[in-house]
Amino acid sequence: MSDDFSPLDHVVDGLIDAVSPSGRGKLSREIARDLRGANARRIKANVTPEGAPMAPRRAVLEKARPVPLRSGAKTAVTKVARRDRMFQRATSTSVLRAQSTAEEASVGYPGAVARVMSVHHFGLRDHVTRDPGSPEVTYAARPLIGLPDEDRERIFDKVTAAIESAALSQPSLL
Repeated sequence: MSDDFSPLDHVVDGLIDAVSPSGRGKLSREIARDLRGANARRIKANVTPEGAPMAPRRAVLEKARPVPLRSGAKTAVTKVARRDRMFQRATSTSVLRAQSTAEEASVGYPGAVARVMSVHHFGLRDHVTRDPGSPEVTYAARPLIGLPDEDRERIFDKVTAAIESAALSQPSLL
């Protein structure tokens, strides 16, 4: 899908202006919410925006460790520590945020989380923990947020539907 809509800019601007500011805000919120959900589903499935699987995390030895039962219990249970899925908290609404105005919709990470997620997104070098004395590791690039063609098509469909409904309510635009 081509991103060059410049020949149609003057026509589309008039049609977009026909949608009320509150209508544009509602549309923008809907688009942001949809994009947040689509990106969250991809991150949970460990799939990049292009549809390729993310680079697997480094092989971590699965170590059995004793976990105490209740206080006063006579034996301990052995549990295997295993985490298959990466970015377990990165998809929650408090971390992956959708924001919108009447002019734009955005999805991203705020604050300190943004720095950590950009390290993983671009495959940068960073300390393993917050401690500056911890070892530095170059992380594999695992793109998290993106706008693939199917998301673009959904957005295009929503925008055209909003423009059509505004145009139908104002026959002078047709």
